[in-house]
Amino acid sequence: MKRRVPGNAVYFLFPLPFSAYFGATLNSFIHVLMYSYYGLSAVPAMRPYLWWKKYITQGQLVSDQLFSASAGSCIRDGVLLPLLS
Repeated sequence: MKRRVPGNAVYFLFPLPFSAYFGATLNSFIHVLMYSYYGLSAVPAMRPYLWWKKYITQGQLVSDQLFSASAGSCIRDGVLLPLLS
């Protein structure tokens, strides 16, 4: 009988390159800022102090460009991440 490896164990068996962790961390940071903005904007007294919406949008765009460049370099260099089935 063949033993199957659980899907979440694949992440520990095949460590990801640093760029994958950097992209995930940056994406998480942007989302924390984004949802903080959404939460604060629900409070009417806070709305005059929310001047940083455009910077969140710029951060999202920069994050997406960095992720695309990182993914493109992995494809160009032939680095293949494990496929989960």
